[in-house]
Amino acid sequence: MKVLQVIDFGGWAIGALARTIQQKNLHIDIDILEIHPKDLRRDTENWSNIFDQKVKEFNPDIIHFHYWDLANTLAGKEACKGRKIILTHHNQKNLLTYNWENIDCLVTHTQRAKNILKEAGHWNIEVIQHGIDIEHFKYNEKYKADGNIGYVGRIVDWKGLVDIAKYAKEAGKKVTCMGRIDKADYWKKCQEYKEQLDIRFGTADEDQISVYHEMNCYIGNSRDGIEEGTLGLLEAMACGVPVITTRSGEANDIIKDGENGILVEFENYKSLRDGINRFLKMSLEEKNKMRQAAWNTVKNMNKEIMARNYEKLYYNLAFEKDLVSVIIPTFNRAKTIANVLDAYGKQQTYKPVELIVCDDNSSDETFKVIDGWKKKNKSVSLKYINTMYSGYGLAGARNHGIFEASGNYLLFSDDRFIPEPEAVEVFVNHIKKIKNPSAVWGNKGAGKRDFIENFFMIRKQHIANCGMFNERINEYGGQSQEIRERMRNLNYILHFETAAKSEAQFGTKNKSKKRYEILRMKTKLWKLRN
Repeated sequence: MKVLQVIDFGGWAIGALARTIQQKNLHIDIDILEIHPKDLRRDTENWSNIFDQKVKEFNPDIIHFHYWDLANTLAGKEACKGRKIILTHHNQKNLLTYNWENIDCLVTHTQRAKNILKEAGHWNIEVIQHGIDIEHFKYNEKYKADGNIGYVGRIVDWKGLVDIAKYAKEAGKKVTCMGRIDKADYWKKCQEYKEQLDIRFGTADEDQISVYHEMNCYIGNSRDGIEEGTLGLLEAMACGVPVITTRSGEANDIIKDGENGILVEFENYKSLRDGINRFLKMSLEEKNKMRQAAWNTVKNMNKEIMARNYEKLYYNLAFEKDLVSVIIPTFNRAKTIANVLDAYGKQQTYKPVELIVCDDNSSDETFKVIDGWKKKNKSVSLKYINTMYSGYGLAGARNHGIFEASGNYLLFSDDRFIPEPEAVEVFVNHIKKIKNPSAVWGNKGAGKRDFIENFFMIRKQHIANCGMFNERINEYGGQSQEIRERMRNLNYILHFETAAKSEAQFGTKNKSKKRYEILRMKTKLWKLRN
C-alpha cells in the first residue's frame, strides 16, 4: 500500500503531524508532498503539474490531503481517479466551505466538527484525535505554582493574546510566550503590553519542556469555530501545566471544568479574568490534583495511537476485506525466511495481509535478509521486531507481534511453514462464520489435528482476552498444550480446518529431544494445575 500525504507547509504543526504518521508507519510506503495554498492559487497550472507528476511517479493507493483548499483544487483531477482520497480538517473554520464530493473520507479531530459535517449531510467521517510525544513532554514533578502565565501558539487575533496580556498587566504578572508572529498588525496591538511579555519565540524543540515547566498555567483564549487543536494545550497538560481555556477545538472534548482544567467563555474578558483568578486561589493540593487529572486525560493522546488510527483508516479505505496480520516468530533463518515472506506477502489469494516478523534475537543475517526483502517489496506491509529474547522465546516473540498487529484477524505461523496460496483466505472464510470466541488451526500435513499454536488464526480481541501466550512455557509442545486447554476452559470454539494447508521446509528437532521436552511441559502444566 502506498500513501501520498499532501501538506501546506512542512515547518508548521500540520507538517509535523504528517511526518509522525509517516515515521510511525514505516511498514507502509508513505511519501509527503508540500504545496502551499498561496502558491497553488498564484500559479495553479505549474503546481497542478507538479502534483500530477508526483502522483504519476509514486502511484499511490491513497492521497491524503492535510489542507482543505488543496483538497478542493486537486482532488477532482484526473490523476486522482481510481485512488482513495482523504481530507483531514485541521480547523473548523472551513468545514463547509466546499461540498467535498471528491473525498472518500473526511477526518476531524473533534466530535463537534464531526457533528457539523454530519448535519450538512456528510457520512464518511472519522474522528482521530491529535497525538503528541508524551515521553518527550516530561511531567513536572516539582511544580511550585509561582511561575509566569503561559501562552503557546501563533500571534493572531483569534487566539486572544491581547486579553491575556491585559490581565497580566492588571494582576502584575508576566506572560511567557512560545510560538511565532503570524499577523504583524495584531503583534503591534500586543506591544501595548510589551512589559508583560516574556518572549521565547524560536525555542528549540528540546528546550520547550523547560519553558513549559516555568509556567504557572497555560492560557488558551481562542475564538469559537476556528481550530481543531491546539497542540500547545496537549503539550501543557503532558508537562503538568494547569490549563485555563475556552472550549475551542479539542478542549471541548477533553476538558472538564474544575477537574482537569478550567473552562472560560469565548471572547469574554471578564470570564477569562475570573477563570484565571479562580485558578490562582486554588490550593497547591487542588492544583496538583488538577494537573494529575490532566495528565491522565492526555496520556492516551500520544503519537503512536494517532498514527495507528490513520494506519487503520488507510487499510479500511484501500481494501474491501479485513486486514490479516501474519505473525511470524523467527530465529536464525537467514537462508529460508525469504521463502516464508514470499508465500505470505506475494503469493496469497487474500489481500490485505501485513507481515510481522518477530526475531528472537538472531545471530545470523536474518535481519539483513528481511530488510533486503522489504526494500524490494515496498507494496507489502512488513513490520520487523527484534524481541531481544535468547533461545526458545516463542511466547514472548508472539506476544510482541500481537501488540504491533493492526489486523482484526491474527494468523500465527512458524518460520518454517510455507502456506498454500489459498491458506489465508480459507482461514478467514472459516473464522468469519463463527461469532463466538474461537480459534481455527490449519493442516500442516503431519497428521496432527490438535497442535494448534504454530499455524492458526484467531481474532485479535480474543487472543488478548484469553491472556495471550504464556511466556513461562518455554519448551517444545508446551504452548500448544497450555493455550488449547486455557481456551477450552474459557469456552472458546476450537476448529481444525483441513483445507488451510502449509508444508514445513524442514523439521525442528530430533524426535528423542522433542519427546522429553513435551514430557517436561506436560509435567510443568500438571504442577501448575495441581
